[in-house]
Amino acid sequence: MQLFSLRQARVVTLAVFTTVGVGLPACDTEPDSDVASRTPAQPPVTRTEVTPSEAPLRASGRIYLPTYSHIYSRGGGAEDLATTISIRNVSTHQGVELDKVSYYDTEGHLIEDFLDQRVRVAPLGTVEFFIPALDQRGGSGANVVVSWHAESPVARPLVEAVMLRSSGSHAYAFSSRGVDIRSDTRLPGDAPAASPTIDPTSDVDDAESGDAESGDAESSDAESGTASN
Repeated sequence: MQLFSLRQARVVTLAVFTTVGVGLPACDTEPDSDVASRTPAQPPVTRTEVTPSEAPLRASGRIYLPTYSHIYSRGGGAEDLATTISIRNVSTHQGVELDKVSYYDTEGHLIEDFLDQRVRVAPLGTVEFFIPALDQRGGSGANVVVSWHAESPVARPLVEAVMLRSSGSHAYAFSSRGVDIRSDTRLPGDAPAASPTIDPTSDVDDAESGDAESGDAESSDAESGTASN
């Protein structure tokens, strides 16, 4: 992504968003880099390795969430934003497994995967990830794709992003909400599916087998003709 050219843009179309706060109290302009991690929020969730053979997948889906590393103000100046990504299990009785949480930039290129293994979200539990305002890799068209599944029918997770800009005694925030997208296609950055292994000698063996059968048939015909004479 050419960040310089994006910051100089004069007209930008933003996705529809919901304002969640105006005139918020002053807060630190930038979080400490040591604190600004993307690990799941407290209370800690239970991490578990799940294989398809352990339980059938009875519910699954993929959710697209628009986020913004910055937006544009008057004159086309860029306003950098801190982003909190919230993934909430709205079920009161059924856990949900997060398979992947992938972060993409404005051009649709994969920036990083936030998970290195599946994460289980307990009933009414929430997992959060934080992207500091200093991280401008995503751009104004950044987005997150969440892939999830559950072992029994369950309502899909509620996925939201809250973007915050604070400066001095002034601050503002707005939110976006995820929408369902197709889950049966490969995402940008995913490894291609492995091709089936073909034995290069199989065609030769089949051909030789066919020739041998043909030869046996000719030999049988010849013997039949000799016997009739």
